[in-house]
Amino acid sequence: MDNVRFSAYRFSAHDEAGPQGREFVITAEPDLEPLANIYRVRIQEGEIPTLTHTLCDTVDDMIGLMRTALEQAPGSIYTPTLVVHPADNTLALSIRANLGHRQRQFVINLQQVGIPLEDRLDRMERLIGTRTNDCFSGAAGHHHANLRLFHDGLAMVKFQGGAEHDGASLVNEYRHGQHYIEFRVIKCHNNYCMIGVQESLAVLNTYPGHGANASGKAIYGNSHCYESGTNADYGLGGFGPGDYVGVLLDMNARQVTFYVNGRAGQAKTLTGPAYYIIANVHTVGDAVKLRPAYCWHR
Repeated sequence: MDNVRFSAYRFSAHDEAGPQGREFVITAEPDLEPLANIYRVRIQEGEIPTLTHTLCDTVDDMIGLMRTALEQAPGSIYTPTLVVHPADNTLALSIRANLGHRQRQFVINLQQVGIPLEDRLDRMERLIGTRTNDCFSGAAGHHHANLRLFHDGLAMVKFQGGAEHDGASLVNEYRHGQHYIEFRVIKCHNNYCMIGVQESLAVLNTYPGHGANASGKAIYGNSHCYESGTNADYGLGGFGPGDYVGVLLDMNARQVTFYVNGRAGQAKTLTGPAYYIIANVHTVGDAVKLRPAYCWHR
């Protein structure tokens, strides 16, 4: 569950492997104050039936209930209430279930947590960069199911699946103009990450320049550029964690140029009428993030 808005907060919920088994993790971020502290709680799966008065038994049940309650869909049996307690730095989320002639209610107390410096910098970049709308798209079919977006779409990570190339697209499809997008590689096993452009989002489990996406182009962490089912050294050297990788998509000239740490490679010719900008990762744990403060459009 990602970025469900309720009562001036954005909620996300997911499961993690904890020392005692599966955990339900819920996070609340102020919607209008992106630099304010956030609230979070971890709940052991075995504690869920008691907490919810048997409304839920598993983490999956809990995630579904949370989404239904917070989205407040017409006809929902759930009524959420949110109260901030400044004295003890907690956020109390109360959910009441209307079950015919009886009701059940439970409360989740989220504790305020500080934001690490790097996350604060990411949020500042996101504030600066909102003018360009440069973020990964959360729309269905715009990122592979093995990928999870985080930091409000500023970053993505591969959290499940086998060793295959899975892609995530930015929000926009580009038909005209010049568009520069810059990424920072967070983690990349064996330099298997790729940054590129492709015409369609129909196939997201292969990379640009290959197979169904052969009309696209991509630069690989091994320093090669992939296009039309082939690859060759692009001349910029390899890239990995900590490196900056840029894409200049020039739809006026029908060309794409890749950058590694500020150095530009050779422009590659494009043939399609429109392209998406794609980040592609291979191994669980691989992650990249956008740098919207350094993106531009003309």
